[in-house]
Amino acid sequence: MERDDRKIVTSCFSKVFQKKALLSTKIYAEIFDQIPEAREFMQGDVSQQKEGFVSVLIEAMKMPQTGEAAERRMAELRQLHVTLGVTAQQVERALNIILEVLREGLAADLTAEEQKAWDRVIRTFGLDLAAGLS
Repeated sequence: MERDDRKIVTSCFSKVFQKKALLSTKIYAEIFDQIPEAREFMQGDVSQQKEGFVSVLIEAMKMPQTGEAAERRMAELRQLHVTLGVTAQQVERALNIILEVLREGLAADLTAEEQKAWDRVIRTFGLDLAAGLS
C-alpha cells in the first residue's frame, strides 16, 4: 500500500464506517450466494462475521506493508483461514465480491480518488492473505 493510499483511506474512513452495517449485510449476502461453501467457514452467527468484516477494514487501513507486527498479524489471519479450510481461490473470490459491493455502496460517498485508494488497500490486504493459503 502506498503511503498516500493509507492517508486517503484514513481521512475518509468515517464515511465507510457509517455504512458498515449495510455494506457487511450486502457483502455476506453476495458471498453466500456466489460462494455457498462459505457458510461452512462461518463460525457463530453472521452478526459476528459482520463485526469481523469491520475489524478487517480497520486492519487493512492500518496495516503497513512491512514490519514485524504486520507480518505477525497477517500470519495469524492466514492461520485462522487455514484452520477453517479456506483456500486462496475462495479468498480471491470473496475479495472481488467485497470490492464490488464497496464500489457500489460507496459510489455516492467517496471521490474517485478515495474509491481507488480503498480498492488498492483492500486488494493488497486480501491478496497478501490469500498468498499464504493453498
